[in-house]
Amino acid sequence: MSDLRMLVREILTAELEKIKRDGPAPWKREETVSISDDAELDAFVKRLMRMIRDSRLKTDIESGRYVFKLARPGAAPPRPHQPLAPRPAQAAAVALQGGVITEKEIQNLPENLKNLSVGGSARFTPLANDEIRRRNIKVERAGT
Repeated sequence: MSDLRMLVREILTAELEKIKRDGPAPWKREETVSISDDAELDAFVKRLMRMIRDSRLKTDIESGRYVFKLARPGAAPPRPHQPLAPRPAQAAAVALQGGVITEKEIQNLPENLKNLSVGGSARFTPLANDEIRRRNIKVERAGT
């Protein structure tokens, strides 16, 4: 047990020193959402309602530190040989800029999210890493 405590202490010390050295992480988080029909709008509103149950996320949204941007239309029309049947809905790209990302924040991401873009200064808690692995989310770091 003392080995585990020492390991946790070492990790926390290293992370805190890195934060002190590099300065505080930017607090603005952006998420691009794609809403093209009533079902996607309904799903987004329901997810937003789940998100604001977390007081920290609610505060970030209200203060403008967590912002939503609408995806720009511009997808090319289907080529003649492509079926016109609708594709299964996929989650819009999500980008988190920095700071410590918790398990709750990962749980609040869209269920069908497969790629998560994070800033170079972003850090995940161990439980957040577990949730990322469980959901098979690919993490892409910007600036590294």
